[in-house]
Amino acid sequence: MQPVNISMFCFYAVSQCTAFSAHILRTATNGPTMTWMS
Repeated sequence: MQPVNISMFCFYAVSQCTAFSAHILRTATNGPTMTWMS
């Protein structure tokens, strides 16, 4: 793998983890009714 591909993969993974964590926090604060809305 090229270093550029590795850095892009890491950026993608971090962005996905951030989005997932934000979704979990949003679900926890809004309640179970908003789980499948987004």
